[in-house]
Amino acid sequence: MSSDEGTLGGAGLLSVIIQGAENVEGKSHNNPYAILLFRGEQKKTHMLRKTRDPRWSKEFPFMLDEPPLSEKVHIEVVSKRTGISFRRKV
Repeated sequence: MSSDEGTLGGAGLLSVIIQGAENVEGKSHNNPYAILLFRGEQKKTHMLRKTRDPRWSKEFPFMLDEPPLSEKVHIEVVSKRTGISFRRKV
């Protein structure tokens, strides 16, 4: 048994999949997209027109040098037309 067995270490891949959102707030039709922020890197889904229930099923890979033990992924859903946003930390 090596000394590294059973411990976290080394490089790897973190894959975040944004499936969609439900009941995106706004007065009328929305044009939502999602913004993902992790370790200072920002990624976005494409904008979907006139929907409150967008479905993206978009995968975002992050190459890691070390495990993200206490870091957070921030995801924000924004409506292009209204500028209203819903923020949720996961």
